[in-house]
Amino acid sequence: MAVRPDCYFLDLKLALLEAERQNRCVDEAGVERLQYCYYDGPLSDSLLPNLIYVSQYQFSEFFANNTLPIPKYVVDQDGREHDLTADPGNMLEEILVLRNADNHRPNHKDTDFFNALEALNTAKQRNVRIADDGSTGLQLCYYHGEKLASDLENLIHVDLDRILEFLVFSRLRLPEELRADPELMADYQQVLDSVFETRAQFTAELERQALDQQPDFAADRPWRVLIYAANSSSVLCPLAETLAKSGYSVMLYVVSDTLHTLNRVDALNQYVEFRPHILIQENQLDNGFLADDVINMVYWLADDVGFESLASLPFRKNDFNFCRAETVFQHLKRCGADNVVRIEPEADELTLPILWCNFNHARPNSRREILELPIALEGPAEDINQCAERWSGNLQVLKQWRPTLYEDLSVYLADRQINVFVGEAIAGEFYSVAVFAGEQRLYQLDLPKKAENIRNIRAQAKVAQRFNVPCYGLAGIGDGGELAAIFSATSTPIAEMPNLEIPIYLVDADFGGLLATMLVRDIRDVLAENRVWLCFQASGFSEFVAELNAKQSILPEVTINVSATETEFQQIQHAVDEARDNRSDSHAKLLAIIDDYYRQMSLETWRDKFRPNPATPIRVMGFASRFTSFLQYCMRDLLDGFARAGAEIQLSTDTANFRRNGMESIVAQIAEFKPDLILSIDHFRHEFAGLPEPVPFVNWIQDMLPSITQNRRAVKSRDFTFVFSKDWLAINRNPLYASFPVEYLPLGFNDAYYYPIQNRAYQYDFLFITHLIDPAKTLSPFRSGQGSFNNYDSTELSLLKQRKLTVDILNRIYRVILEYTDQLPIDQFHRFCLDNQIGKFKLVEQLLGDHGITITIDVINQLMAGSGSRFHYHYLTEMKTRPIAALLDAGLSIELALYGRNWDKFAKFSPYAHGVAENGENINELMNRSRICFNGSPGTSLHMRALEIMAAGCFMLSRRIYKDAAPLSEYYSDDEVAYYADEKDLIRQVEFYLHNEGARAEIADKAYRKTLSLFSYRSIAERIRDSVALRLSEPV
Repeated sequence: MAVRPDCYFLDLKLALLEAERQNRCVDEAGVERLQYCYYDGPLSDSLLPNLIYVSQYQFSEFFANNTLPIPKYVVDQDGREHDLTADPGNMLEEILVLRNADNHRPNHKDTDFFNALEALNTAKQRNVRIADDGSTGLQLCYYHGEKLASDLENLIHVDLDRILEFLVFSRLRLPEELRADPELMADYQQVLDSVFETRAQFTAELERQALDQQPDFAADRPWRVLIYAANSSSVLCPLAETLAKSGYSVMLYVVSDTLHTLNRVDALNQYVEFRPHILIQENQLDNGFLADDVINMVYWLADDVGFESLASLPFRKNDFNFCRAETVFQHLKRCGADNVVRIEPEADELTLPILWCNFNHARPNSRREILELPIALEGPAEDINQCAERWSGNLQVLKQWRPTLYEDLSVYLADRQINVFVGEAIAGEFYSVAVFAGEQRLYQLDLPKKAENIRNIRAQAKVAQRFNVPCYGLAGIGDGGELAAIFSATSTPIAEMPNLEIPIYLVDADFGGLLATMLVRDIRDVLAENRVWLCFQASGFSEFVAELNAKQSILPEVTINVSATETEFQQIQHAVDEARDNRSDSHAKLLAIIDDYYRQMSLETWRDKFRPNPATPIRVMGFASRFTSFLQYCMRDLLDGFARAGAEIQLSTDTANFRRNGMESIVAQIAEFKPDLILSIDHFRHEFAGLPEPVPFVNWIQDMLPSITQNRRAVKSRDFTFVFSKDWLAINRNPLYASFPVEYLPLGFNDAYYYPIQNRAYQYDFLFITHLIDPAKTLSPFRSGQGSFNNYDSTELSLLKQRKLTVDILNRIYRVILEYTDQLPIDQFHRFCLDNQIGKFKLVEQLLGDHGITITIDVINQLMAGSGSRFHYHYLTEMKTRPIAALLDAGLSIELALYGRNWDKFAKFSPYAHGVAENGENINELMNRSRICFNGSPGTSLHMRALEIMAAGCFMLSRRIYKDAAPLSEYYSDDEVAYYADEKDLIRQVEFYLHNEGARAEIADKAYRKTLSLFSYRSIAERIRDSVALRLSEPV
C-alpha cells in the first residue's frame, strides 16, 4: 500500500477510488494510519470509514469543530493536487487557531438523523460528545429505514415501528437532537416522553420484585456478588476478577462507557435475574430496592461525594461503607451510617474484610484411598468423604448405563496411580480441583474460564427457548460444571413435548476431567440419558464423528472449549463442519437420483398404480413426528389401513428422541423406498422442500394450525387435501383450492389396539383420558391474584413493552373475564368463548367496556385470538375440568380416574391423577375396566378418543357441543351415544348409568357395531386411494 497524505476531493468518484486503495498516511507524530479521503458532492453510501463528506462551503467550520486530520491537498475534478499550506489565506492556520482556543470544546450531541447516509457520514467522523459532568464519549448517530451493513459502533439503526420499545430497554444514550422535518418534532418528543413514563413503570415493577428477593446465605453457595461499576476504568473492575478467583459468582455491570449510560430498567432487570447476595456500588447509596438481608457495600472513593449538606441518609443495617477521605468518613457517621470502615488512601487494590471472614476458616486436609479403583483423594475430610460417595454412585450408574465407557476407564486406570486434590467445597461446589497421574497433571480447574462459559450458557438459555434451544458440543469435560449447566438448559425445551430431546456432545482426549467430574459432581442423571454423548480418547472421537454423519443426527450449533487444547478444539470444530458439508453433498446427489427416477414415469404408469387390483402393490410412505403422540399414532393407524388394503408401507419418523427426521433423512428414505403415495397430517407439500412433484401427496388436516389458516400457496394437481370436520370444508371458498378442492375424511380407529375385552373386571366408575395445559399458561394465576410480571407470555410482554397495555390494565382484563365466565354453566361458557373467537372478540370488548376498561379491538385480538393465547388455553382447560369439578362438588361416591399430563397440578384433581397412559393396548385396557368413559373433547365430539372408546365396546358419555366441528350426531343416533347438556345433566346421567348396567351395555353395543362398519382405517385408506385414482383418470 502506498503512503499518501490526507486529501480533499472535489469529485466523489476520485475520492472513492482513492479511499478504496486503503493507502496509509504518516501523521506529524510519526504514527502510521489510514489515509482520509474527504470529498464534496452527493452523500455516498460507501461504508469505507476513511471516505467522509465535507461541504466546501463549511470546510473551515467542519474541521474547526472536530479532531479529524486536516487534509494537506485539495484534488480538483481533473485529479490535480493543490497544496493547502501554500494558499495565501492559509486556511489551515485559521482552523488550527480555532481548534486551539482555550474555550473551544465542540460538543456533538447524540442525534437522530432519520437519513441513513447523513448518519453514516457523521458516525465515520467519530465526533466527541461531552456530558454534563465533563466525561466524553462517541457521538451516537441514529437513523431509520433500511439497515446499512456497517459495523460502526456509534451508528445506530432503529426500526421506527419499534422505536419506543428500543429506547425503553436500550442502554444507549437517548437522542438529544433531531434532524428531520419540523412537523415530526412534536411526535418524536411524545415518543421520548413515553420512554420515560414506560421506564418508570418497569422500574417500579422491578423494584418491587427486587424487594421480594431475600437471599439464602445458608443454602446458596457460592454467594453471588453484583458489582455496579461507574465505568470501565473504575477500581471496582479488578475487584470483580479478584472475587471470582476467590470462589464467588460475580457479575460486573459497567454503568456507562463511550456509548452507554445508566438505564435503570436494564440495571434492575440484571439485578432481579442474578439474585445477588451482595451488591457493591461506588459513590452512591442506592438501597431502596434491596431486600433486608442483601449485603450492600458502598465504596466512597471521591473526596467530595455530594451529600455533605444532608443531615441523614436511609442506611440499612446491612449497608457497609468503605471510604478513603477522613471528611467522607465523618459525613457518613453524621448521616447515620453504623458500618463505616476507612481504607488506606494509597491502596491500589480494594479488599473486602467483611466477606473474607466468612470463609477464612481453613480445615486440615485428609487423605482417602478409593478402593475400587486406584485413586487417592486429598482435601478437607468432610469434603473428600462426600467425593467418595459421589464417585461410588456415579461409577455404579456408569457401569450400568455405559458399560463400554466403564471398561475403557478401568483399563486406563489399571496401570496408573491417580492423585486428586480438592479445596473446600462451598454448598457442594468446588473451586480448586487438580488431578495427577504420578507427576503428570491430567487436569486442573480453570475457574475464570469455567465461570465465563457458564455465564454464556445461561445467557444463551434466556433467549434460546423452545424450538430455538441449540445443540451444544463440549471440547473437554472440565469438572462437569459446563456439562451440568447445558444439561439443565436443554432439558425438556418444550413442555408439551416431554420426549423431545436435545443431544449434547462431549469430546475429551483424556480421562482426567472425567475423574474430577465423577468425584466433585453428582452426574448420575447425565450418565443415564442417551442424549448425552460422552466420547473419550481416540475411540470416543471416532464414535463422535460417526454420530455426526448419521442421517438424523443434530449437529452442534454451539461448541464450547471447556478444557481442551486449541488443537483438540479445532479438530472437533472441523469434524462438525465436515459432517455438515458431507450431508449437503449427499442431499444434492439423492435429489438428483429421485428426480431421474420419477421423471421417467408416465401418466399412464401412475394410473395403473392406483387402479383396483394393481399388478404390484402401491408403496405408501407416511410422515409423522414422534413428538406429537396423537398424530404419530394416527399416522401409524392410517398406514396400517393401507397395509390391510394390500399396500407396502413405511413410516418416516424420528428414530430417537434426540434425533430429527429432517429433509436430508426424508429424501434418503424416499430415494430408497420410492413411494407411490406420501401421507402427512397438518402439513402441505411445500413445507417439505425437495419432495418429488409427480408423487401424489396427501395432507390430512386435523388441526387448524397457522400453517393451514395462513397458507398462501395454491395446491397442485398431485396435492390431495382432506379435513376431518365437514365444517372445515368452508376452506374451499379460498381460491387457492378452487382447482383441487379439499375433501372430507373422518377419523378412524385401529382394531389391532382397540377392541372389547371379555369378562371385564371394573376398576373405575368414571374414566377421563386427556392432557391439560399447564395451569400457569391459563387465567388461573389471575383468579387468585398471583399473576406477576414473570408469568406473562410473549404476546403480553410485547403489548406491555409497546405500552398498548399496562400491568394493572392487563390484570383487570383477566379478572373481569374470570368474574363473568366463572358463573356461567359449561354450555354458556363454551358459547361465550366460541362466539368471541368467531366474532373477533366483540363480546369481550363490550364486557370490558361495561367495567370501564377501554382498549382497542385490535389489542384485544392480539391478546386473545389464536390457539396459543392464554384465553384459548383457559378455554380448553375449563372445558375439560369443569365436568370433573361438577362431579366432585356433587359429592358422588365414585371411583374416578384421570389420566394425562398436568392433572396433578390442580389441588382438586391431583388425588385422582394417574399420570400419562400409553396409547394403544394400555388405554384399551383402562377403558375396558371403566363403567363410564368420558369424551371431553372441547370443540369436536367425533374425536379419535371417542372412536377408540366405542371400538373398545365401552360405554361413552359425551357432551352436545354448540357449533360442533365434527359432530357424532351425523353418524350416531341418540340410542347409540349418551349425551349430556350441562353440569346438572351430567351428574344426573352419571348417577343413572352407574346403576343401570343393562342400559350401558345396550348403548355401547350399538355404538361398537356402527363404528366397525364406518370408521376402520382400511376403509379410510381406500377412500384416499379412490380419490387419487379419480383425479389421475381425469383428462389432462
